[in-house]
Amino acid sequence: MKPMAGCRVLITRPAHQAGSTVAALEQAGADVVLMPLIRIDPPGDPEPLRQAARRVWAGEFDWVVVTSANGAEALARALREARQEPAPPHPHGEVPARLCAVGPATREALEREGLRVACTPERAQAAAVPDALERAGPLAGRRVLLALGDRAA
Repeated sequence: MKPMAGCRVLITRPAHQAGSTVAALEQAGADVVLMPLIRIDPPGDPEPLRQAARRVWAGEFDWVVVTSANGAEALARALREARQEPAPPHPHGEVPARLCAVGPATREALEREGLRVACTPERAQAAAVPDALERAGPLAGRRVLLALGDRAA
């Protein structure tokens, strides 16, 4: 008998992001019900994200902190679009700021987008970011862009 046989599990993530979780639960014998309770939409006004991406390419930030895989994908798109504009050259096309991913899923999403992550806190919590950045080097005088969604807490 499978360990989750007879259990019904409700998955509330968007369907396109639930695949591996659903597969693992079904493999364990669970009856999985997919019921997305959130929807990931692009920003209603994309201009602030575009401006932030231009500022990243202009070298205005030392660090960019990304808090979610969805945010990583949106930021990567904005950076690609901003790169199309005239910008100072950077080695190997890399963004001039160092990237911090709040958790492993965010790190993986940034890396899938071809972005190099400089640090990830030991705990996947925003509260752990300052210590992680400090371990990577002094923060005094550094400029940090905190990239998060409009509903992030």
